[in-house]
Amino acid sequence: MFSKPIDHPAQIKLLIQIQQLNDQLYKIEEQRGDLPRVIAQFELQIAELKEKLAAQKERIEAYERAIEKQQSSERETKDTITTCEKQQKEAKNDQEYDMITRALELAKLQITLLEKKKKRSM
Repeated sequence: MFSKPIDHPAQIKLLIQIQQLNDQLYKIEEQRGDLPRVIAQFELQIAELKEKLAAQKERIEAYERAIEKQQSSERETKDTITTCEKQQKEAKNDQEYDMITRALELAKLQITLLEKKKKRSM
C-alpha cells in the first residue's frame, strides 16, 4: 500500500550515468570497427597456410623417400655389376660366361634406366 516516494533527481542522475556508459560503449565499438572480422579472416588464412605447409612437407618427404629408394636401387645394381664382372673372370665354361654376361647387361640397363629416371625427375 505504501510505495516509496520517487526521487526524481536521483533517477535523472542515474539515467545520465547510463547514457554516458552507453556513449562510451558506442565509441569503443566504433573504434573497434571491422577488427574482429579482419582477425577472423587472418586466422582462416593462417589455418589454410598451415594445411598447405603440411601438404608440402608430406610431398617433400615422399620425394626424399623416392630418392633414397632410387639411390639404394642404384647401389645394389652397381654391386651386382661388380659381382658379375668378378664372376665373369672366374667363369669355367662358355655357358656360365654367357649367363653372367646377360646378367651384367641387364644390370647395366637398369643403371641406364635409373639414370634416365633421375634426369626426368630433375
